[in-house]
Amino acid sequence: MITSPSLPIREKSNIYNRIIAFVTNLCILANSFPMCGSLRVGLTAFIAFCLLRPLAHAAEAPPQAGADVIEVFRQAAQGQPLRYVAIGGSITQAGRGWIGEWLTQQFPESHVTTVNSGMSATGSALGIFRIERDIIDHQPDLVAIEYCVNDGGRSDEEVIRTVESMVVRLKKLPNPPAIFFITAAAKGGVKLHRHRAVAEHYGIFEVDLQAAVDADLAERKLPWETYFGDAVHCNDAGNVFYTEQIAKALTPLVKQARTSLSEKATIATLPQPLSSKPLVLDGSMAVVSGLNAPGWSTEASVPFWWSRFFNGVLSASEPGTVLVYPFRGTTIGLFYALNKEYGGFMASVNGGDPVFVSCNHRGGYDFKVFADDLPPGNHLLTIVVPSFPKGDDMTPRPVKLGFALVAGGSLASQGAPLPEQGPFSPDFLRSLSFTPIAASTWKFSPLYPVSDSSAVDAAGDLHKEFPAEASDADRSAWKALPEEEGKIDIRKALDAKAPATIYASTQIERADAGVAFLALSIDYFAKVWVNGELVTTISGGHSANAPQLIPVTFRKGVNSVLVKIGAGSNGHAFSAALGTQQ
Repeated sequence: MITSPSLPIREKSNIYNRIIAFVTNLCILANSFPMCGSLRVGLTAFIAFCLLRPLAHAAEAPPQAGADVIEVFRQAAQGQPLRYVAIGGSITQAGRGWIGEWLTQQFPESHVTTVNSGMSATGSALGIFRIERDIIDHQPDLVAIEYCVNDGGRSDEEVIRTVESMVVRLKKLPNPPAIFFITAAAKGGVKLHRHRAVAEHYGIFEVDLQAAVDADLAERKLPWETYFGDAVHCNDAGNVFYTEQIAKALTPLVKQARTSLSEKATIATLPQPLSSKPLVLDGSMAVVSGLNAPGWSTEASVPFWWSRFFNGVLSASEPGTVLVYPFRGTTIGLFYALNKEYGGFMASVNGGDPVFVSCNHRGGYDFKVFADDLPPGNHLLTIVVPSFPKGDDMTPRPVKLGFALVAGGSLASQGAPLPEQGPFSPDFLRSLSFTPIAASTWKFSPLYPVSDSSAVDAAGDLHKEFPAEASDADRSAWKALPEEEGKIDIRKALDAKAPATIYASTQIERADAGVAFLALSIDYFAKVWVNGELVTTISGGHSANAPQLIPVTFRKGVNSVLVKIGAGSNGHAFSAALGTQQ
């Protein structure tokens, strides 16, 4: 499906002018009738209200889709430069923006430049920070946004907020670019409704490649592999098809622009936001490679192809190395490099509960936002390289940080005081040392398979109480499971055929009462009880490879720990460590 403008805004303006003239004549006619003054005024007001009310609603309607693109094309047809930026994930990265050559052919009188800002494995959640570096700095006239596929795993509210934030930020620029959405295809379909809601609200032109692919394959009775190497990534033929379809969608706008060279279309003002949360309109990626901090060093690059997405890295490997990063705003995160040989780091905002970030589950890069609703002002992000094992290997492993992801600085005053800091100071976190809890000390209950045969995971049973969960449950027959490469693969050990829930129990003896951290790597859903008290619920939104750090106030002596573990869609595994101050 291709969404294109059916009525230019300038034509709508002419219609509105005629309606206003008609209403004015009616009011004059009403005033000519013999009647008392108050009745004449009332009748005139009533006529104006009844006839102008629809016009008011029309003025509040979403702007016509593609009006901004037509205006940019009109300028290009008159010889103005056309700077085109395509942003998206790996689909855009491989497609190289698709239409740069086509734009050059359409506007030979213009100097057309194309910037491919595609970045694999990223969506609009990172786009709100990338936007300044990867779009705005190029002074674009035309921007394509392709994020529908990579936004698929996030909630409707989250996606609408981040996509809308990008649109509004671009449209609020002194020289706002035209924007159109590219909806790439995925085998089985995409969650189009979130991006489409934003497109319709702001009059954004949309090219629906999912519909185009589905229609073409069905009509010609071709397999998915005709255009794709996997579920979402185009082969060469697929990129040719995408180019043709995007060009086909934009061609009517080119024609409309060339038939109205002397008329400038009126671009509608921005409507009220769809998102219930504040939009992120000042996100940025702050380079951290130049920071001076004890134990950290600057490296010019990482020795992999993804070094192109970094501007150097800040590296450290010695356990206990600390970086305190002050920032002003409401939102903070980090963008960092990944490699199987890297380690991980702990992060805490304003001394709050730390989170552990694994940097070794694959190659490439990743990012994590640690806080996005802080009060506007000054804050502290603490990063610590922990003493944390990779299996039984305690060898120090490097951490390589690329950018701080910051937003909300425009809302905060420069002299705002720091908030009161929490209990997990840099010194406290530096002193933590993590020791694996041996697999042999854990005893496991029987499996509780899901009752729904169509379920792909055990999420639906997370809050279901099974017999093993009861405080008086007999756990004497529970058994240990074998460990492989530092984790217990429950699915493999028990040859589980369907998603299931299992319980694991152990005892931890402490010489003194106090706070320590349970570090649990969970695949994928969990509840944790210590001494019969529920201390946390892990319901999703985490990496199965990164430990969840759970601060626990242990009592002196023996402490009982019970963990409920629900299978994820890709596995059912578990490992644990204990973090204590040294």
